[in-house]
Amino acid sequence: MVFLDYVIELGEISLDETSPQTSCFVENLFSNKEAKAFIIAIEFDDKFKYVGCSLEGFNYNKKDKYLYRKKSPNGPDFSPTAKVGANVERTFENKIVGWFKDYKNNNDELIMKIKEEVIERERSNILNHLKNILNDLKGKYKKVKVAITLKVDGKYVGDIDNFVNFFNEEFRKRQVSHKSKGKISGKGTCMHCGKKTDVSPLGVSNVFPFATVEKIGFTTHFSIENSWKNIPLCLDCANNLSRGKIVLDNNFNFNLSKTNFYVIPRFIFPDREENKKILYGIIDAIEDMKKEEKIETLICEEDILSEEVKKQKDILSFVYLFYKKDGNRVIIFGVSEEVYPSWLNNIFKKREECCDYEIFKEEFLKNIFGKNWSGDLKFTNFEEEFNQFFSESNIKANIINDILSKNNIPKHLIIKSFFKALREKYKNINEDKLGWVTWNKATLNSIKILIFLRKLGLLEGENMENEWEKKASFATGVLVSKLINYQYKRYESESTPFIKKLHGLRLDEGSVKKIFTEAKTKLMEYGVAYPRFEEIAADALLKSKDEWHLSPEAISFYFACGLCLGKGIENAEELEKIFKEVF
Repeated sequence: MVFLDYVIELGEISLDETSPQTSCFVENLFSNKEAKAFIIAIEFDDKFKYVGCSLEGFNYNKKDKYLYRKKSPNGPDFSPTAKVGANVERTFENKIVGWFKDYKNNNDELIMKIKEEVIERERSNILNHLKNILNDLKGKYKKVKVAITLKVDGKYVGDIDNFVNFFNEEFRKRQVSHKSKGKISGKGTCMHCGKKTDVSPLGVSNVFPFATVEKIGFTTHFSIENSWKNIPLCLDCANNLSRGKIVLDNNFNFNLSKTNFYVIPRFIFPDREENKKILYGIIDAIEDMKKEEKIETLICEEDILSEEVKKQKDILSFVYLFYKKDGNRVIIFGVSEEVYPSWLNNIFKKREECCDYEIFKEEFLKNIFGKNWSGDLKFTNFEEEFNQFFSESNIKANIINDILSKNNIPKHLIIKSFFKALREKYKNINEDKLGWVTWNKATLNSIKILIFLRKLGLLEGENMENEWEKKASFATGVLVSKLINYQYKRYESESTPFIKKLHGLRLDEGSVKKIFTEAKTKLMEYGVAYPRFEEIAADALLKSKDEWHLSPEAISFYFACGLCLGKGIENAEELEKIFKEVF
């Protein structure tokens, strides 16, 4: 869990001594993207008497004043500020009334007098006023987000020391005391700063729920009381971890299908002020890019950070943390550490280079898709390119993680995924008018990904493949493409009899040899000849060993590539060139 050190460092860098004490702990109620978000304030005068409820627009920059942080799904939060759920009465009772019921310090005159108003004197009035305001809002807007807070003499709870002090004290307790297990801490050495002091595991588990202290099997000596020995964190570092996590959530948290990922900046040099300048420069650049229409992204459409990362020098690196939320748990799929801007720039460069091949250019693509095709085939972002081949979010996240980490990726596993997806699409070729179009696009995209990974030098096991077996499969696919294209024109139909002989694209050595013979025979029957294509395929088949080492998935894949590209390959020289350059 080395990345925890980087999140703590991020919290240290972002610390602003001029900000309110609570700034590193409070959460924003809603996103700054929310257009219809409102705050209902339960107002009290300077004598702490209830005077009514007021409505105002939510202000993203007032999070310190709202003093909100979630604490319990059904019980009160850290302050009497709460998001309104499906039932405003339940929210009021559980989150506002519940907060004052939990408050036990009878010496605080301000809070105790408000407590009397909320729980005893004005409880029903407050609830009726809340309902009326909420009903008016729902009558005006289809979708609206609302939160409830308090104001005393015009001041928000975050402006009042009584509430702020209680908030800080409760948060401090939370760093060492579990909601059901009680206090969990001990004298030890902090895993980040190395100080010998009181340490607790809750500083981590409260921020990243993958670090559990509730299951005995995960704790030292099977004792929850000793769980602090697993992840010992002092209070200062725990606070910095919370602060760093908020910076991540607000600026560096992205969605990848059913998976999420953080991009954690890691600063190499110890100059705090310079690192702070770089950090907020990146954050400001992200905000500016949100206003632009088109941003070149790396991982997903949401990942506009990629554009700014490309401009950075290797004075910092990035940690990519891929995770998935499962209820209250967080499951981590992969962590890419030490990802430098130079490597990310290389990825962008190779992404562009892999589209420079003839087969991805408009002129070639018109031969495959028809004269109405327009434009070259481009490499977009990982999510869009990988979706049709790696549908499971954890597999897709692991592939991306391997690319970022410069890990070798077994070629046979990639081709197996390609084969599975292409074979599934192949089933619809005669049932769907766009069947061939969809299948050809998917095949071209698989070739594009293969070239991209090869250019990055990440394909493992490629040199072990027999070139003649690959060429025999590919060239036979090209020959069959010519036959099928002829049959389409001959029968003036969207189906072709020879497709039935392709075994649903589940091929092996024997079926490729048989398909070659049958295709050659059928062409002879039609009086059509492609002697040079036939010669190339026959020569490759002859030079292949008796027992092929290519897997059935790989044989089927290379055949499918020939079947796709064959319509655009016009002569034997072009076939040889494309096979040599691409495969």
